[in-house]
Amino acid sequence: MNKSTARYYAGFLDGEGCFSMHGNSPRVYASNTHLPSLNRLRDQFGGSVRDRGKGSGNHRQMFEWYVYGDSAIKVCKDLLPHLREKQAQAALLINARFEPRPAAKKSLTRMLHDLKKL
Repeated sequence: MNKSTARYYAGFLDGEGCFSMHGNSPRVYASNTHLPSLNRLRDQFGGSVRDRGKGSGNHRQMFEWYVYGDSAIKVCKDLLPHLREKQAQAALLINARFEPRPAAKKSLTRMLHDLKKL
């Protein structure tokens, strides 16, 4: 992946993405109404795209791309230098994935969760 493409994906995930632990597994996901953008993420990084339900009234149909485990860590590592808003979240997710001590892993996960409140 070239630098320009990495910057595009990083910007997209800075605005629309989420970096979290799902149980004991790292997860990266993004929700959006523009399905082709999410399909590009899937094509680049793997994972799945799902329909989040039909829109109604003034709301358009939503879709979600998500990836778990080592694939989520690859997303974080590939985009870490280019992320701005969520760089700290991606770094914590990487560290939590490889932390062998349960108490330390729990602490990193809590820090990740707290960053989402800012």
